[in-house]
Amino acid sequence: MGKITTRIADQLPDSLKNQRFIFANVRFGTPSRNCSGVGICKVDLLDVNAPVETGRQACSSSLAILAPSTYQRNVTIYFYAPSIKPCAAKQLFLKGCATLLERVKLPKNEVLSLMGAHQFLSEGCYPVAYEGHWLKVEVALSKHPTHQKGRFAAKGMPCQVASSGV
Repeated sequence: MGKITTRIADQLPDSLKNQRFIFANVRFGTPSRNCSGVGICKVDLLDVNAPVETGRQACSSSLAILAPSTYQRNVTIYFYAPSIKPCAAKQLFLKGCATLLERVKLPKNEVLSLMGAHQFLSEGCYPVAYEGHWLKVEVALSKHPTHQKGRFAAKGMPCQVASSGV
């Protein structure tokens, strides 16, 4: 156990240098299925000074970083690979993609407000890139909480696994 900043500060992705970001706990699952199933169910912000276990977390969650994307109306989510159990990987990362079956509301935050009114992660299939100890996913944002219950609306890009030297 230790503070987030002291436990993983030396392992932050290079692409986050000189960029604003926030730490979060991402819970896997589908919102309408009480966080069971596939996708992201909930995003909770973490205080960087709070104690956190950076080892493997519960099967249903992962330590993550959220940052404004270089792409308009997207957010970049960096999942800390050492905190993901294999069972959790099956809940989100299918065939080299991060799969979201429903939209997910992001918490209000100063860093996330840089993305404007788009405060929902959009359903879709998003490619996963590996950057050091992190799985990097660019997720489209939406203004509205419309859920596609029973339907999979693939708004993400075609899925291909990208690697950056891991």
